Amino acid sequence: MGTDPTAQPPDFKTLFEKLPDLYLILDPGLRIVAMSDAYAAATMLDRETAVGKHIFDALPDNPDDSARDAERNSGISFNRVLETGAPDAMVVQRHDVRSPESEGGGFVTRYWSPVNYPLLNADGSVAYVIHRVENVTDYVLLQKEDSAREKATDALRERARRMEAELYSRSRQVAEASTRLKLANTELARLYEKSLELDAFKTQFFANVSHELRTPLSLILGPVEMLLADDRVPPQWRHHLGVVQRNAQTLLAYVTDLLDLSRLDAGRMRLNYRRVDLCAVVRSVADHFASALSQRGIDLQVTGCGTLEAEIDPAKISRVLINLISNALKHVPPGAGRVGVGISDHGGNAVIEVSDNGPGVAPETRQTIFDRFVQGSDAQRDAGTGLGLAIAQEFAVLHGGTIAVTDAPEGGALFRVNLPLVAPQGTAVLPAGEQVGSTAAVVLADVDVLPTDPRPELSGGRPREDLPCVLVVEDNPDLRSFIADALRGTARVSVATDGEEGLAEALRLRPDLVVADIMMPKKRGDEMIRDMRATDALRDIPVMVLSARADDPLRIRLLQGQAQDYLVKPFAVDELRARVANLLQVKRARDVLQAELSSREADVGALAADVAALTRRLRAAADEMRMARDRAEDASRAKTMFLNMVSHELRTPLTQLEIQLAVLKRRLAGVLGDAQTEAVSALTVATRRLSGLVTSVLDYSRIESGRLSVQSEPCDVSALVADICADVRDRAERQGLHLTCRTEGDVPPLVSDPVLVRVAIFNLVENAIKFTPTGSVSVEVSPQDGGVRVDVVDTGIGIPPDLQHKVFEPFQHVEDVRHKHAPGVGLGLSSVREIAAALGGGVSLASVPGQGSRFTLTLPAAESTQ
Repeated sequence: MGTDPTAQPPDFKTLFEKLPDLYLILDPGLRIVAMSDAYAAATMLDRETAVGKHIFDALPDNPDDSARDAERNSGISFNRVLETGAPDAMVVQRHDVRSPESEGGGFVTRYWSPVNYPLLNADGSVAYVIHRVENVTDYVLLQKEDSAREKATDALRERARRMEAELYSRSRQVAEASTRLKLANTELARLYEKSLELDAFKTQFFANVSHELRTPLSLILGPVEMLLADDRVPPQWRHHLGVVQRNAQTLLAYVTDLLDLSRLDAGRMRLNYRRVDLCAVVRSVADHFASALSQRGIDLQVTGCGTLEAEIDPAKISRVLINLISNALKHVPPGAGRVGVGISDHGGNAVIEVSDNGPGVAPETRQTIFDRFVQGSDAQRDAGTGLGLAIAQEFAVLHGGTIAVTDAPEGGALFRVNLPLVAPQGTAVLPAGEQVGSTAAVVLADVDVLPTDPRPELSGGRPREDLPCVLVVEDNPDLRSFIADALRGTARVSVATDGEEGLAEALRLRPDLVVADIMMPKKRGDEMIRDMRATDALRDIPVMVLSARADDPLRIRLLQGQAQDYLVKPFAVDELRARVANLLQVKRARDVLQAELSSREADVGALAADVAALTRRLRAAADEMRMARDRAEDASRAKTMFLNMVSHELRTPLTQLEIQLAVLKRRLAGVLGDAQTEAVSALTVATRRLSGLVTSVLDYSRIESGRLSVQSEPCDVSALVADICADVRDRAERQGLHLTCRTEGDVPPLVSDPVLVRVAIFNLVENAIKFTPTGSVSVEVSPQDGGVRVDVVDTGIGIPPDLQHKVFEPFQHVEDVRHKHAPGVGLGLSSVREIAAALGGGVSLASVPGQGSRFTLTLPAAESTQ
């Protein structure tokens, strides 16, 4: 079991003082540094007055002792330890101690068995002297008594010898512990360097992903805006274009958060101070929300806004306000919500408050709510990456301010931002001049606040009563409406917005099928399904899970006796209808058979359910066995958290983009002119590119986490190469490239995974076309060592020698990411390497800058892959 990283280190000073033995710590000047409670009690010293004194000032000789040699003998032993750096044991010494209770400061006779130990510095010099004594007064006094106590005296001598040996043994243990501590410190330093390396890797990854996603998003939003401005677009299809626009803006907001995060981590976030009216900034941001708030019946009040001059970065402060107001709007009730924004001057600092009448923030989460990727208690209801409040705090701190959350007078949450009104001394501050609204608009344009769906979810005529009933449980209004429309005509559709409402509707309607999402408020989809299976009336209702989480363990767990199907977003509409129709057909057949049966022993439905459950368990066991054979490596927690978030947050809007574009392309054929048709085609290409980027990131995550499964079967490499060349030939010709593929010699049969082989070769060909501006690309298949060799040769830009060993590493680019024009996040060649290794082969590179590159993929013979 690992230690808790948040646990407080032990209080070593308290531990030392509570030791049961008598210890005194001296510095090289023999001044008292520390003492145990037992030593203070035995010598009747007060720690507060003794610490810092010379030992012989704190413990002087008894003037009434005729010998008075304890101070001299102890001094000789201390000097020997300081000179030799070795422990020194002394004979029993009489050293009387002053009693604070006796009149005139009298002394009490004491006999001690002392041993002095050095504690060395790294250079071998003595840092401290450990003075350990044993009170042997009773032992010495017994020696002076009559022979009747000789036996007890012998026992005390033996005890003294044992204690001396034990003390020596403990001194060796202290030295060994010191050595182990040094090794532990070295390991901690190594782990710290590794953590810095992983943090830099994460920052670069975020920057690459943000760069790659913004380009296709721009190509989506631009044509959509053009189509919405065109009067020839039929009114009934403007709704679909609005769905595309809202989801693309949502993706752009996530990308902006990630880009800001990478800049903050890299220390590249700079403030552009300008002298502005802070009240005008607040009013400008509030005005942006006015339209959406009025549609939802939410009251927004702005107070204290007269004029307040401040030296700030208006874009960053606008972003803080946007994130805080957006957070408030997610939690207030529609129709009765209230959000307040106030600003005031507090002695040279501006205080901005954003309050709401929502559920508030629990005291135990008021610190963690500003952490990255942390969302509130109802985070499942609201899409997002969990970065909004974290970025707001980062921007406030960059200004030298603070942000905190407490209870609002309305009963909800109150976020208070405290900002200095004057920029730090020496900072360049631009004068007022540019309109604050335009500055804020740059930030506001990237944020989709509250998408509204003016069209009723369930449109159309009254459904036929003879159709089966399907309950759709989905919290996203756009997707909920689309699924309902897609299934209308196949079934009577009812909808619910969360798991709790879905369970209540299922009990009321007793539907023939439930289609449910996983990530939902109040009650998750898997929790709703679990409660259905625990309810007699709902136990036999089939369930299809429709989720953006491409999570194999979750999928297997749900298919093991809880859900009958699992469809990952984005999905094809025809596939959704086909799967729903199949489940409804099985349900109808089961109901008919059940009605015809006269005996519970002949319950075919129960028998079919048992067989289906057994089949699912066998399939899950087979999946788990294949997954257990895959190579697995540890991934950093930050990247794993991010990739899991991407799989859910990016797939949902991508589903809407792909579905709506497919519908638009089919329905608007022949309606729009050439320019509009070309815009729709550009949208489709950009969306596919965006989906490909997300898929490549998730595929690499699956490879890296050890979930790559090889399914071997006869594989015709030459035919695969021919198919790949046919797929990319149009693109190569549009680029002016001459693409050839040929087979040389007698290529032997291969037993491998044709899907993985195709992915590897396709990535190599795509890479060659991407980095070959002019010239040719050839793909050659030939035999080698009983196996197959595939060479992809291009006449492109080539790869410098110092970068050739890096191209197969993940997220590496030949071009600087700030100036790159070729799309991609740097995972194609890395995936080729991992796939080749999984298939028992390899990949190599030979390249000359300016003359092109040759990538060689080798696949082993059939017997080598067994």
